[in-house]
Amino acid sequence: MLPNKTVRFDSDGLVIIGSRHPVTTRYSWCAPGDSEQTFLPSGEVRTRDLGYFDEDGFLYIRGRVDEIIVLGNGRNVLVPPLEQRIKTHPAVRECILVGMGEPFLTALVSPVNSAADAPSIQAFLDELNATLPADQRIHGLVVSEEPFTIENGMLSAQFKPLRKEIARRLGPQIAAVYAEELHSRRNFAVDA
Repeated sequence: MLPNKTVRFDSDGLVIIGSRHPVTTRYSWCAPGDSEQTFLPSGEVRTRDLGYFDEDGFLYIRGRVDEIIVLGNGRNVLVPPLEQRIKTHPAVRECILVGMGEPFLTALVSPVNSAADAPSIQAFLDELNATLPADQRIHGLVVSEEPFTIENGMLSAQFKPLRKEIARRLGPQIAAVYAEELHSRRNFAVDA
């Protein structure tokens, strides 16, 4: 441990860092409420990282809070490893997963070119799903008509997908995926 520093976790495993002499206690330029979400009155900082100490006292980071999706059944899914696997498909340039509070994950894909081969991507997801535990399976697919770029505000300056903006832009397609699933479940219940 570093001198004059503290590390603790909240009830969800979020890493909170403290310092005897904090350098920063608020953001100067941010959206309303951002400072209060990050900086605690105690001078500690919520890092938005999830972590734990091992038995030898080493700090391990499991991932970022915004990289975890909590499904409707309460299961937590760390999505970056799944997104990386999907991006190995030759037709996929970028991918994020959504599904917070939903019954399953949906892949939002930025294709390599405008003639994206959605059936090929879906077949790839089906093969991937066969190797995954039930809660990590991806049952929805939305192929974006426009690529995720910095210029259209879907990627950050560091070329990272801006999850909230992508989900907002593809909101109607995402809603259609979950509505179709709900409709098929109702039909199954009626047919049964």
